[in-house]
Amino acid sequence: MEQNNRTEVTVPEKIKTTHRRAIAAMNVLQSLRETQGAENIRYPYAIAKNIRLLEQHMASLRDIAKPDSAYVAFDSERVGLNVKYCQMDGRGRPRVVNNNYVIDPEKQVDFDVELIALKERHHDAIAAHEMKQKSVEAMLDNECEIDVYIIKLSWVPNNAKPGDVEVLMDFIEDDLPG
Repeated sequence: MEQNNRTEVTVPEKIKTTHRRAIAAMNVLQSLRETQGAENIRYPYAIAKNIRLLEQHMASLRDIAKPDSAYVAFDSERVGLNVKYCQMDGRGRPRVVNNNYVIDPEKQVDFDVELIALKERHHDAIAAHEMKQKSVEAMLDNECEIDVYIIKLSWVPNNAKPGDVEVLMDFIEDDLPG
């Protein structure tokens, strides 16, 4: 009788988690995508498979959190205001430190007056955006069901970081003896 040498194919399983933990898992999976040192192809395959499975969930979360057009219009004007009143670097570009525009001290008062007026004009859009952000933040702790490709513990490289393994615990099945 001929023996089948193919290993059992693992199909995605549904697990219960929170949206926040799914995001953390996706971040770890994306960082692991670039790592080297797996003893066999199963581990990088499982990483890639889980990224693919989680992409649709992440796209849904991004759509939910996406700012509406009224807030985007406000933010665009706010950036324009920052550029108008910020210091310029040696190349004539806006000076940015720690992702913040550096406002020219001589123009600070004018900037503040215009920013207050801008916020007043877009008060409703800002309030709606803040409410949406609070709602999204609360939703992140809600339970959800996601598809995952189970990673056998025997596939995980010995040099795996404990923090990465901890985040992926729901994805890992202990298949080691003893």
